[in-house]
Amino acid sequence: MPNNPQNTDPQNTDLDRAMMEILTAGNSYAYSVLTAIERSLQQFHLSGSHQPCEILHSAYLRGQNLLRQGGTIDRPHAWLKATAYNIVREISRRCRRVQTTDCQVLEQSIPSHYQIDAAEFADIERDLEALRVALLQLVKKDPEGFHLLFLRYVEGLSWSEIRQQIYGDCENAPTEAALRQRLCRCKKHLRQLFHGVS
Repeated sequence: MPNNPQNTDPQNTDLDRAMMEILTAGNSYAYSVLTAIERSLQQFHLSGSHQPCEILHSAYLRGQNLLRQGGTIDRPHAWLKATAYNIVREISRRCRRVQTTDCQVLEQSIPSHYQIDAAEFADIERDLEALRVALLQLVKKDPEGFHLLFLRYVEGLSWSEIRQQIYGDCENAPTEAALRQRLCRCKKHLRQLFHGVS
């Protein structure tokens, strides 16, 4: 990290000094460099997963490595800012490659026989319409059952939550077992309505 007493190379000293200035609160370099890095992270939609100081530290380590290999850094502040931008861009490219690979793997893992032809699509549309009509009939013929169905499978409530929502603190409220039986009869009714329509 910066301010290593073993760094006798003037280039190393300049890089360390620049790093310390950027990390000093209230320093003009702290605002300009860190703000530039934050803008880069926002530009590449990475601000939620990476922090400016993390990117700055990676840039500093690259600078140290460059100097060890005999390279030079003429304007450390500008060099750190530019290198930080490049690091953000590299991270973004890596993320895109991973996402692309994931999508390709998913596409390749889907068997070709899952492709839906026009006839199958027509069957699906017919079944969906039959289900819609059956549900409308259920609402008219068994509104309480439909309410149970909705709370359980659309809202995803537990039986205790369903019981509380429908009956509150009513002493005569049916048990959870009774509600399950009620829903079972409702589903049977829905199946009968669906097959009658389809």
